[in-house]
Parts: sequence; structure tokens; C-alpha cells
Amino acid sequence: ADIAALLESKPGSPISRAASGHLQKIRGILHKQATDAGLADVERFTRLWHMLMKGAIVCAREGNRQAAREARAGAAILLSCWPRIQSPAH
Repeated sequence: ADIAALLESKPGSPISRAASGHLQKIRGILHKQATDAGLADVERFTRLWHMLMKGAIVCAREGNRQAAREARAGAAILLSCWPRIQSPAH
């Protein structure tokens, strides 16, 4: 709903700002999870992961009944290849 509201509303309108604000909250949750997981370049990871999520939603709305499964497979690849923060040597 947030994506549709964002796309269908006038930029800068109260609806657009509310939708953007909700999407920002989702990015905040993703950012915390990526930080807790020890991922490197958390900002970039969060942006990419969120794009993957939003893309899956749009694809599903277009009728792709496999969108969630395909996005999950892509997310697994992204996560498995993403660099981690090196912990200090003991």
C-alpha cells in the first residue's frame, strides 16, 4: 500500500510524505538487522535489500505468483556474498 500511495500521490503531498515515512521506518528496521548481523557497508546493504523487497511487491502485483520465492532466492545470494565486519583479533 505504501508503494502504491507513493507512486500515485503528488510528490511532497501529505500522502507522499506519509508513505515515504513508513518506508523509511522499514529501512530503519532493516538497518538495525544488518548492523546486528555484522554486515559491512550497512547503508548500501539496506538500500539494496529494500529495493529487492519493493521490487518483489511490484512484481507480485503484476501477477508474478513466484515473486516472493524469487526475491527470497536473490536475497539469499546477496546475503551470502555480502562482506562482514572483521572482528578484532584477540
